[in-house]
Amino acid sequence: MNRTAKALGMTRTTFKNAHGLTESGHLSTARDMTMLGRHLLYDYPQYYNLFSRQSTDAGIRTVSNTNRRLLAAYKGATGSRPATPAPPVSTSWPRPNAATNA
Repeated sequence: MNRTAKALGMTRTTFKNAHGLTESGHLSTARDMTMLGRHLLYDYPQYYNLFSRQSTDAGIRTVSNTNRRLLAAYKGATGSRPATPAPPVSTSWPRPNAATNA
């Protein structure tokens, strides 16, 4: 994954596992994640529609997309964002303090 990330131009990204779930040492930037999304959109357009599905049939049951609120709230939203409530990667951007809005 790291070799492919570098080949895509993601120069400030390090993956520590293949599934993308939170693990100490994951590192990326907003720019690199945008580059990944752009490559997905332009290199594999046949798969990009998967992100905008509200739900899908998994055979046993229907599974809801974790982005359904985003998809419903913003016209044209594609739903491509981290799938977990906590971001799977760290970024070098400072994060605002929710308690102080600073």
